[in-house]
Amino acid sequence: MKRFLIVAAMFPMLTTAALAETGSNIFLAGKVFQGDEVVASFAAPTLLGNTLPVKDQVLHSYIEKAVSDGNKTQLIPGKLATGLAMTMTPTAVVGENVIVAIKGSLDTLEGFDKAPLAGTDLAIDLPKMRRNEFSQSFEIKKGQPLEFAFGGCTLVEGTPTNCSHKLVLEASANN
Repeated sequence: MKRFLIVAAMFPMLTTAALAETGSNIFLAGKVFQGDEVVASFAAPTLLGNTLPVKDQVLHSYIEKAVSDGNKTQLIPGKLATGLAMTMTPTAVVGENVIVAIKGSLDTLEGFDKAPLAGTDLAIDLPKMRRNEFSQSFEIKKGQPLEFAFGGCTLVEGTPTNCSHKLVLEASANN
């Protein structure tokens, strides 16, 4: 029993030393809204320079291609993802602020065109996609949430309005 207590007492000191050698530890927490609905939430530790992915996606199946050997035609399925794919990378800690770079896209499936296969009554699907990409860097004061609107925004006097999505992000650092 004594050995266990000694190890347990020393373990926090060892992990603190290991964390100090690896640089700043960042904790990112937030929510992504589509309108008033929360579509993604996260709370995770990371290190400076490491990327935290956040996704809200739907996987769609479709007929991507056809392979024929002359006698028989085989239809090959494909998959594509739509929705939000975003990454957050804390890049620096400056005083009481954490600098975070955000990059992402909103992909929308707008339907399929059909491409007929010669000599058959079969067709493959040609997806029609719309992509809205965004990227931004923020200086976030530790413990104070930051709001970032994105997705299909209309610019009014240089300010994005009527955006489809909003990110509310908090960051803290232990260095």
